[in-house]
Amino acid sequence: MTTTAPSGSPEFFIDKSLGSKKLRRAIEGEGFVAHTVNSVYGVHKKVLDPTWIHDAGDKGWLILTKDDIRTPEVQLRHMEAAKAKVFWLPERGLKAAVFVPRYVKHLKGIIRRGKRQGPFMYKVDDDQLRPVSLRPPVRVQTGQQTSIL
Repeated sequence: MTTTAPSGSPEFFIDKSLGSKKLRRAIEGEGFVAHTVNSVYGVHKKVLDPTWIHDAGDKGWLILTKDDIRTPEVQLRHMEAAKAKVFWLPERGLKAAVFVPRYVKHLKGIIRRGKRQGPFMYKVDDDQLRPVSLRPPVRVQTGQQTSIL
């Protein structure tokens, strides 16, 4: 169940890649509203990434994810159209015991940056929030070498 935050407080959307319980409870424990795919669309409904990216962005919710949602291109277009505000945890293998405290530690910075006009994406590192280009790097294979453009 979603808690009620003070008027004007940011709301969060937690991607399934981060689970649906521990991070949500931690954010709600800080006094904010947190939504998940299950709480918005129902437990048994399969929801494609472009749908929730667009919906959460349109509502101005701050999106928390482990997925690089800039790819495929269709997701990037939805991020841009909905002016999504994304905070990405790039280390996919991290367990909740590590990423929940990391997100909570950066909550004030996430909220401060979340007041800006989207679309944008920040990488949530252990020590800081880093802006990330909405255009993912292009990898070009030439012979045995891979270059990033």
